[in-house]
Amino acid sequence: LGPFVWGLLWKRTSKLAAITSSVVSLALCVGLYIGGTPSPQAGTIGMLASLISAPLISLVLPDRQTASAQNR
Repeated sequence: LGPFVWGLLWKRTSKLAAITSSVVSLALCVGLYIGGTPSPQAGTIGMLASLISAPLISLVLPDRQTASAQNR
């Protein structure tokens, strides 16, 4: 959910942030579900994690294409 929403609303969302956020939130969902958390709550926590992590990763790790374009 996070990469989709931020990709539509914020131009600075990087491809690296979208992929990393998706992988991290999926791993969190599966980990919570295996740990005994009911699936609706595990899915909700995973979606919230992706909404939070996508912009943070975009700010910390800028996309290589964007960084090289700004240096020109």
